[in-house]
Formats: sequence, structure tokens, C-alpha cells
Amino acid sequence: MLRTRILSAMVFAPALLGVVYIGGVWLHGVSFILAMLSFWELSRMFGLDQRPFELAAGYIGTAVIAAVTLGYLPDPLAAWIFVTLLAFLAILKTPAPLEGAHHRVGNMLLAMAYAGALLPMLGKLRDLDDGLSYCLAAIFCTWGSDTGAYFVGKAFGKRKLFELVSPKKTLEGALGGVACGGLVGLIVHQVFSPSLTEIEAIGLGVVAAIVGAIGDLGESLLKRSTGIKDSSQLIPGHGGVLDRFDGVMFSAGAVYLYLTLF
Repeated sequence: MLRTRILSAMVFAPALLGVVYIGGVWLHGVSFILAMLSFWELSRMFGLDQRPFELAAGYIGTAVIAAVTLGYLPDPLAAWIFVTLLAFLAILKTPAPLEGAHHRVGNMLLAMAYAGALLPMLGKLRDLDDGLSYCLAAIFCTWGSDTGAYFVGKAFGKRKLFELVSPKKTLEGALGGVACGGLVGLIVHQVFSPSLTEIEAIGLGVVAAIVGAIGDLGESLLKRSTGIKDSSQLIPGHGGVLDRFDGVMFSAGAVYLYLTLF
């Protein structure tokens, strides 16, 4: 298992970094494909794959939201109205529209927003000036935070963070992860020289680490609530797309907001 995990990482990590380096339509295309795969994983979690109308509407809605995120559709408000109406229409077309309708609408909208808005954020972030540096910061800060949280938690962890959701995560590990995220943010700043001050780079790393950890916990929450261990088996040794990108997809969005708001 460990060997498979290492081999997969040796293949997928350079591939991801290579596509991020190239950017443009290549990264947009990969982001779009990952978004659709993420929706497929979420549809299996939420049981949408057992309802053809809801599944088809979900794929369409995810594609629309991803296109908005990547800048191919100009009006986000119109897109969200369309997606919401699509969710209602899909459920109205089922043989039992009243059966848990509120949960089904919520599941559809969550799955479409989760997959369509978050994963393509890497492409949106890459399109900014100095976008390569910011994408690498989001990725490396998340990876560095995960690594720091693991080792600090293993060495010093005593107080559980959210035991019911992720039993192995501790408060000490989380703080260590945030510190490592800030340090990695500073290193990325020094190596790639983005247009940020050192303090801003540390702040970016801290934000990426915190939000990435929340994304990780959020996916764990969904998996535990639906009784599954991995979102899928698409990536040998790592589980699914959501298992591998849960932190990065949130941290990329957080970095984008950090840069545009501050």
C-alpha cells in the first residue's frame, strides 16, 4: 500500500505541477475534468447516481459553474439561478418528487458548487499576474501544512480537534500545520519572488494552511456522514480526486480571495 501510494505521488505530483506551470487552456481543461470527476464522486456519496435526472442535471450544473469560475461564462448570478432551477426541475421529473425533496435539492446544489466552483480555482488563480507563484504557494503551503500537522501532531498531539470527524487530528498538530504553512509561504516568496511583501507571503501561507485544513475536515465530514472511507479509487493508494485535492481546492480559493480582497 505504501509503495503504491509513493509511486502514485511520484506520477501525479509532477504532472499537476507541470500543468500548473503551463497554465492557460491546459490547466483550465484539467481543472474542468477534475471538477467533473469530483462531481461523480460526490454523486456516489449522495446517491445521485441512482437517480438519472438528478445525475444528468448535476453534471450540467457542475459544467456551468466550472465555466463561470474559469471565466468562460460572463454572468455568475444568471448561472447560479439556472443551476438552482435545474436542480428543482430534475427532482420534479422523478417518480417520487416529494420524497426528501429538501435534502435532495441541498445535496445537488452542494455537489455542483463543491465540484464546479472549488477545483477550477487553480485555473482562475493561475490567470492572475504572478499566477504561477500564487498557484505554487497554494499547493506547497497546503502540502507543507499537511506534513507539518502530521509530524507535530505525532510528536506533541494531545488534545483532539474534531474527534468525531477526524479522530487523529489534534489541536497541536493543527497549530504546527499553520506555522509550517506560513513558513512555506515565505519560502515560496523567496524562491519565486511574487509581488508580495514577506509579511503578506507569510499571511498567505497561514490563510492557505487554515482553509486547506478546513477543506480536509469538510471532506472527512461528508465521507463519515455517508459511511465511506474514500471518495473513490481513481488514484491508486490515495483514494479519489476529492481525497487528494480536498485541501488544495479550498486553499486555492482562499489565496485568490486573499489577493483580490487585500
